[in-house]
Amino acid sequence: MFLVQGIVLIFTLLGMNSGMAARPTIEGLFRNGDNAELIGETSIIAFEIESLNTLQPKASESTAPLDEDELNDSPKPLQLLELPATTPSEVPVDEKRYIKLHFRQMANGRTKLLQAEYSGAEMNSSELLQIKKYKNFGRKLAKEERDNTNLFYSLVMMFALNESKPLSRLFKMYNLDFLENREVMNEEKVKLYQRYKEYLTSIKEDKYLKDELVSPMAPEEVEEKTLIQEILSSAMYRSSDRIKLVQQNGDFFWQLSLEKTMALFFNHSHRLQMLHTQFGAKRYVIYCGEYVLYNGVHSLPQNIRIELDDGTGYIVKIIKYSNFEDRKRSFNQRVDGYNKILSKLQTGRKESGQAAPPPPSFRLLNFIY
Repeated sequence: MFLVQGIVLIFTLLGMNSGMAARPTIEGLFRNGDNAELIGETSIIAFEIESLNTLQPKASESTAPLDEDELNDSPKPLQLLELPATTPSEVPVDEKRYIKLHFRQMANGRTKLLQAEYSGAEMNSSELLQIKKYKNFGRKLAKEERDNTNLFYSLVMMFALNESKPLSRLFKMYNLDFLENREVMNEEKVKLYQRYKEYLTSIKEDKYLKDELVSPMAPEEVEEKTLIQEILSSAMYRSSDRIKLVQQNGDFFWQLSLEKTMALFFNHSHRLQMLHTQFGAKRYVIYCGEYVLYNGVHSLPQNIRIELDDGTGYIVKIIKYSNFEDRKRSFNQRVDGYNKILSKLQTGRKESGQAAPPPPSFRLLNFIY
């Protein structure tokens, strides 16, 4: 059965690639497509996050929500801005948090999350402050009502897991013209692959049927052969008029223009460079810094800067990323390991007469769980 599914998957991917080579889909742009495929179910990403009081906007710039003319009818070309490698000295930093996220993607489609918070950038065991665990993080995020929390974790999942669903769900709430892949699929092509899958299953279960059944991919009639060739050569997805190729500073980018969202992606790699989006009355601007290889394989931006139109914002500095198949420890064993560290720290403080540190409290970075 796995062989049959594998063959069908290969045909499907071939069809997708041929259809997406000219123009990507909206959802496809939000899966960090240039990143290497994940090799294991466990992904760990560690980062430092700093709150920012961003510089006051220039007098010529308006912080009012984008109106429909700006967002819909004649969107202005986005101007690429270089994300600074470090926080500019003139921007005061009010708060810092050091977070390590352990994602475990299960065979049933669920994603588990273990979040550990530390007091310092080294993230040593002695700096561990608290842990939180979620057995179905996707469901929790889907129920999250705070847009800034939803946006933050959805971005992290896009970069760490090559996962577009959380961001797609969020953008679809505010952009009626956001179309998911399933909404723009070539139904004829999907049905053809499904028929071919059923054919392969039948001849695998009964080899004598191979002489009786006709493969959907190789019909006997000339007209049917022509039709099948047309279907196979057609794109897997319908092209979107919301995506167009633009040139800026001598480089080409895919520009996405939706009702309340605009974004720029590098042409060949589809790496996110800039994103402007509006959720209700709040407007967010996101800049991705230089993409670098972590563990020599996976490509993520070194810095991600998020600014809000109220003058606040934050910058995420990715310190470490890894993806692997964790055969030594289950998710619960990892949780138990962290709990043992916390217990040991608590015992050590009691023996030395030290007071336990108060739980972390944040005024600006309180959108992180």
